[in-house]
Amino acid sequence: MACKTRTGIEVEGRLSGVRTLFVHDALPNTDDYAHVYFNPVYLAQYGYADALRLVESKLITLCVYPTMLDGVPERLLQSAHIVVAILVTQNLTKKLKAGDEIRLDFEEYENATAQMRSFIQASREDYAGDVIVKEG
Repeated sequence: MACKTRTGIEVEGRLSGVRTLFVHDALPNTDDYAHVYFNPVYLAQYGYADALRLVESKLITLCVYPTMLDGVPERLLQSAHIVVAILVTQNLTKKLKAGDEIRLDFEEYENATAQMRSFIQASREDYAGDVIVKEG
């Protein structure tokens, strides 16, 4: 089942605790939301026009895959919160200890590393109270 646009409280990152509109398949009226989070599937299908229109009046988060980053308009790179989503198919949290690290390699001798304890971890249960937004 594909994700549906929903509303709920953000549980990850710097906007934790903020009532958020999570845009997955349609963009409803945004008047009641301070924070609008655009899913990469929505952005790939509809582009960045909606985010550009809202960036002056809302907190905007763009979740993009690494291959999408070059296509993000400069205005959004400067004004929106950017989350780069990297799909990991193994559940690393069950294998790695808190002091173990994950490293992102960009090219030889250029990387970023963080210990598992530094990551904010979320699960389906954290979003159990979210409500699907009905269009119209």
